Amino acid sequence: MMRAAIYVELLFRLLYEGGLRIGEAISLWVEDFDIGKNVITVRKSKTSDGENEKFMCLLRL
Repeated sequence: MMRAAIYVELLFRLLYEGGLRIGEAISLWVEDFDIGKNVITVRKSKTSDGENEKFMCLLRL
Protein backbone atom coordinates (compact mmCIF):
# COMPACT_ATOMS: atom_id res chain seq x y z
CA MET A 1 0.00 0.00 0.00
CA MET A 2 2.79 2.40 0.88
CA ARG A 3 4.52 1.81 -2.48
CA ALA A 4 1.37 2.80 -4.40
CA ALA A 5 1.06 6.01 -2.37
CA ILE A 6 4.64 7.01 -3.22
CA TYR A 7 4.04 6.30 -6.91
CA VAL A 8 0.88 8.44 -6.96
CA GLU A 9 2.59 11.30 -5.10
CA LEU A 10 5.52 11.27 -7.52
CA LEU A 11 3.17 11.20 -10.51
CA PHE A 12 1.18 14.19 -9.24
CA ARG A 13 4.35 16.14 -8.45
CA LEU A 14 5.68 15.51 -11.96
CA LEU A 15 2.40 16.69 -13.45
CA TYR A 16 1.95 19.76 -11.27
CA GLU A 17 5.45 20.98 -10.41
CA GLY A 18 7.16 19.72 -13.55
CA GLY A 19 4.47 20.81 -15.97
CA LEU A 20 4.36 17.40 -17.64
CA ARG A 21 1.37 16.09 -19.51
CA ILE A 22 -0.16 12.81 -18.34
CA GLY A 23 1.16 10.90 -21.36
CA GLU A 24 4.67 12.28 -20.82
CA ALA A 25 4.72 11.36 -17.13
CA ILE A 26 3.36 7.85 -17.64
CA SER A 27 5.86 7.09 -20.42
CA LEU A 28 8.91 7.86 -18.22
CA TRP A 29 11.38 5.06 -17.48
CA VAL A 30 13.93 4.82 -14.66
CA GLU A 31 16.67 5.51 -17.24
CA ASP A 32 15.10 8.92 -17.97
CA PHE A 33 16.07 10.22 -14.50
CA ASP A 34 19.71 11.41 -14.42
CA ILE A 35 20.42 12.10 -10.75
CA GLY A 36 24.00 13.23 -11.43
CA LYS A 37 22.92 15.99 -13.82
CA ASN A 38 19.59 16.72 -12.06
CA VAL A 39 17.71 16.19 -15.33
CA ILE A 40 14.67 14.24 -16.49
CA THR A 41 14.54 13.33 -20.17
CA VAL A 42 11.02 13.33 -21.61
CA ARG A 43 11.11 11.30 -24.81
CA LYS A 44 7.50 11.45 -26.00
CA SER A 45 6.94 15.18 -25.82
CA LYS A 46 4.65 17.53 -27.71
CA THR A 47 6.83 20.64 -27.50
CA SER A 48 6.04 23.75 -29.50
CA ASP A 49 9.39 23.35 -31.28
CA GLY A 50 8.15 20.15 -32.88
CA GLU A 51 10.91 18.10 -31.29
CA ASN A 52 10.03 14.77 -29.69
CA GLU A 53 12.37 15.14 -26.71
CA LYS A 54 12.74 17.72 -23.96
CA PHE A 55 14.73 18.06 -20.76
CA MET A 56 13.62 19.42 -17.41
CA CYS A 57 15.18 19.96 -14.00
CA LEU A 58 14.78 17.15 -11.50
CA LEU A 59 12.39 17.85 -8.65
CA ARG A 60 13.59 17.91 -5.07
CA LEU A 61 11.59 15.36 -3.08
